[in-house]
Amino acid sequence: MIGVDVGFGFTKAFPGNVVFSSVFSEQGKRPFKIQGDELDNLELELDGKNYFVGRLAQLEGGSGTFDRDNLIRHKVCTLTAIALSTKADYTGPIVLGLPISDFHRKDQMQQLKGTYRIKLSGTDYVIEITDVMVFPQGGAAYFDMLLSDDGKVVSTLADQRIGII
Repeated sequence: MIGVDVGFGFTKAFPGNVVFSSVFSEQGKRPFKIQGDELDNLELELDGKNYFVGRLAQLEGGSGTFDRDNLIRHKVCTLTAIALSTKADYTGPIVLGLPISDFHRKDQMQQLKGTYRIKLSGTDYVIEITDVMVFPQGGAAYFDMLLSDDGKVVSTLADQRIGII
């Protein structure tokens, strides 16, 4: 299982402690590479289209806007995060965090289920999302502290008031 949060500023994924800007732009092939590490030069090929993701997309004037009718931002950022997190093909469920203001769209996130053949920065991946579980943003952090890997309560936090900022 992989946890992904496509936030307003950054996309985060675990395992792998992946963090990159939640910005993308649709582009053709670029003739140069910017200085920096792998996360500075993310290029995703999906459904016959090429996207710059993260810092590279920012430099190319990309968008981080959440389109309420189109999941392309979530799809591009989620698939990029999964590939970076696993460094391999992936089949399994994902857990997504959504801001409370967008939580009424949790059913819409089920559209992310499916099999995708992508190329991220020159490497081919097959990603099959079998299930999408959606939690309020910050909820995953709470459950991570509260529950063990097998879903049992292991913390005294269950009896306390908790604020997550």
